[in-house]
Amino acid sequence: MAWEQYIEPKYASSTHISDEEVKFFGDQWEKNQKKTKYHIFEIVLYVQDETQEPQVRQKEAQGLVELLAKGTPFPGVAQQFSQASSRIHGGDIGWVLEDEMVDEGVAPHLSRLKTVQMVGPLRTKRGFVILA
Repeated sequence: MAWEQYIEPKYASSTHISDEEVKFFGDQWEKNQKKTKYHIFEIVLYVQDETQEPQVRQKEAQGLVELLAKGTPFPGVAQQFSQASSRIHGGDIGWVLEDEMVDEGVAPHLSRLKTVQMVGPLRTKRGFVILA
């Protein structure tokens, strides 16, 4: 009822989805169903200063890996230490396809998550990443 009274008159006329768009997204969805998906959690430590910071960040990341290996829950560590916006959700970035990962160097390690609980720290353009 609220939709019909308030939302539809305001926005429905400006929303146009063509048959081609429907077909395109339907084809994409079908193609992606055949690809492997990963439910990814991340902890990211950014590197801003390439002269000294990489060594410090790598040491911090390794310390977090050791903390996680002792059984500390990943979401809690991500919320406290990660610098990525995903920290709000305990590092959960959701389900992703291998080719959707932004950081180069991360995608080849995703398949390892089938056999291990955690991968990292991995050095990427952003800094150091720990995946679970």
